[in-house]
Amino acid sequence: MYRKRGAQQQNIIIVVSALIILYLSGCSKEKGVLIVVINQSESRIRNLKLSFSGGCITKDALANEDMFSANVNPTTESALSVQFLDEKGRLIEKTLDVYIEKNYTGRIVITIEPDYGVVMKQNVGVSSSP
Repeated sequence: MYRKRGAQQQNIIIVVSALIILYLSGCSKEKGVLIVVINQSESRIRNLKLSFSGGCITKDALANEDMFSANVNPTTESALSVQFLDEKGRLIEKTLDVYIEKNYTGRIVITIEPDYGVVMKQNVGVSSSP
């Protein structure tokens, strides 16, 4: 019971932290789409990689209940892919159902679920900026 309550409190803290990052990033003049990755799996993931046209962003490891954010500005029209290794070293790959282009702005939150499923929430529109 107490462990479940503690996990719920951690999830609330992670979501609030993500919202603060999203809010603060809205004040930025930097072009691109803010990507936030939240690891809600039971363990650390390794070799996190976000791939898009013209580049990729990597992070060596992301602890469970931790998050990572990066700004992505592809060179041309692009999909967005995420890949990582689970605790047993299995490669998890997913191309997300999202379309972005150079100088688009917006926010995308990617959640890695307890079963290592990958869920994307694009709760604000990704739109072209002048």
